[in-house]
Amino acid sequence: MLKHWRQAVHSRFLRNTGALGLASVIAQLLAVANLVLVARMYAQTDVGVFGVFLSYSALLTTAHLLSYELAIPNVAKEQVPALLQGLALILAIGVLLVCAAFLFAGYEHAWALGCQTAAIGMSRTAEMLNIRHGRFTLIALARVIPHGSFTLLLLASSFTGALTIGTAIGAHAAIFLLVGLFYMAVSVPPAVRHRAHWSDVKRLLADKRTNAFLVAPSEVLNSAAYNLPVILIEQYFGSAAAGQYSIVLRLCFGPLNIISATIGKVYHSELAAAVRSADASSYARFRMIRRHLTYLGAALFVCIVLAFPPLIELLLGKGWEQAGTFAQILSPLFAVMVMVSPLTVCFYVLELHGYLLLNQSAYLFISLASFGLGILLQSLELGVVLFSLLSVMRYLLILGKVNTAMQQPLQPKAA
Repeated sequence: MLKHWRQAVHSRFLRNTGALGLASVIAQLLAVANLVLVARMYAQTDVGVFGVFLSYSALLTTAHLLSYELAIPNVAKEQVPALLQGLALILAIGVLLVCAAFLFAGYEHAWALGCQTAAIGMSRTAEMLNIRHGRFTLIALARVIPHGSFTLLLLASSFTGALTIGTAIGAHAAIFLLVGLFYMAVSVPPAVRHRAHWSDVKRLLADKRTNAFLVAPSEVLNSAAYNLPVILIEQYFGSAAAGQYSIVLRLCFGPLNIISATIGKVYHSELAAAVRSADASSYARFRMIRRHLTYLGAALFVCIVLAFPPLIELLLGKGWEQAGTFAQILSPLFAVMVMVSPLTVCFYVLELHGYLLLNQSAYLFISLASFGLGILLQSLELGVVLFSLLSVMRYLLILGKVNTAMQQPLQPKAA
């Protein structure tokens, strides 16, 4: 009987991973198609403007919920309404601050940035609810629909020429906002659709304060390590160079996002369930997952080195050769990220928040030091080389920490 139970669990893991994997592949292909369409329809400087908008969005939405949404799979059932109520308040305050700050700074797309911030906050909250309840089909649909809708809009505009880059950015934010609203509406279970006492909200947020003070800063630092360089490149090397670098990040992050959104999310769901029930059986698959991720990372490295430069020319035409060079330099980093990043959900579940904060602080320092030296010496390629080399060393250290953490038995959580 135990054997049949283990086979059922393994089958469910593979089925959920397959569903999310297919949806993530489709979503990433649509996102790539969107980038290709934008690059085909607009000048390189406009691509840089779009890339900077995406970088601002990624930076601001990394932890604008103060990472409290990561606690949704872990908390007791009766605590979920209070957590959702607290998240709604945090999101509302965050969106208002984003709009006010960027309007004051004179950023042209401040309102679009506010809408994008709200959309991603709702979608992230809904996804964590669905991870808790194992509703992976809903997660899969929510990943595909916004990218697919923007693809259809760009295709229609390619024939009519009706969208400027500013209008395209506004439409992108509006689409994601509408999808986020609907996704949130269908994801909240009826059992938790009631107001909690604000005293319960305050108590729960205080109990999970390490999310706000350790996890959220860690997430911001990690996002800043990737997205601040795009903004700095635009300032010191021009929008065209920012467009070249941004294209590499968006395209090469595709495989990583697919793997993290499938293996990482499903493993997060199962590991969180194991923590809640003090069942350590999920660890039996850890070595198998790590081995397969190593194979995937090696395959990605070969593909980027050999295929990316001719592929970028095929997709975007002449004038994007620098993007091919950037991709080859960063290929070892993308490979090791595929091997390690999906496994780091153990830091959230096992609440190793202090380690995350220290590690991500080092990552931002690596990024700023690498690109800062490149700016100082007026060599963007030098900055990219240093960033790739030092980041690979960091990820190897993380892998060692993951291996150590996953060997420790789970302890029952207090109710």
